[in-house]
Amino acid sequence: SLTSLYPPNKQFLHRDKEIQDIMLNLAPIMSSQKASNFFTYGATGTGKTAILRSKLEELEQACKEEKIVFTWAYVNCAEAISGTNSLLKICKQISPNPEKIMYGHQWGYVTSLFETLMREITNLVIVLDEVDKLIELEGDKLLYYLTRLKDQQKLQDKNVCVIMISNNVNVPNMLSPRTESSFGKLKVEFFSYDAEQLRDIIEQRIKDTGISNRIGEGVVSRIAAFGAQLHGNARQTLELLKNCYLTCKKGQKISIDFVAETYEKMEHD
Repeated sequence: SLTSLYPPNKQFLHRDKEIQDIMLNLAPIMSSQKASNFFTYGATGTGKTAILRSKLEELEQACKEEKIVFTWAYVNCAEAISGTNSLLKICKQISPNPEKIMYGHQWGYVTSLFETLMREITNLVIVLDEVDKLIELEGDKLLYYLTRLKDQQKLQDKNVCVIMISNNVNVPNMLSPRTESSFGKLKVEFFSYDAEQLRDIIEQRIKDTGISNRIGEGVVSRIAAFGAQLHGNARQTLELLKNCYLTCKKGQKISIDFVAETYEKMEHD
């Protein structure tokens, strides 16, 4: 796909440090130790979610090869709406029978279900995307619960790592002191892409999708320049590339003027 932040070859350009920091934080899992919680933040379209999910998939495969019991769950808190629904979505992902888990339950039932499911799990990573939306709506009850699981005697041998993702750098300041203390202070920052980096990403995607014969002279640089104006948002930059490709007449090459026209239409819409 032209617009997916997942490169077809899983080669994320200009994100070596961020990937290194993430894998360093998750490394203890390969020794069946608890990974530290951490907060991942940066502007929209900087690859936070795509890279985290990709690296967790790789970790899951590595653990399988080493016969380490590991699983992970991802929840978009803005879509889940509440802490109860978020935890229920986690339960569905870690349950061997997700089809039997229904929505509409109260917090007490869902925490009991989660703790029952944890009996079969040694290492769990929970990713809470757009976590600021949940905190704004109902506070940090879910985060406090997840970061204090080891306080329960029956879960003392379980390793649960919580990863928060947000565009809002101030999320740690939204936590209560007790939750902030339990969560910890580790952070991984994703900086916005600059025009040169966006150029590399565009060229990579053009090559991977085989559309180089439709790209006119100077087009990649022009799209990258517009992308830099979009606060370095790679997703919107690739959306511009896709719109140019889809709306340009078949058989014609995309020109820099056509890129400008397409960008103006996107801004207007």
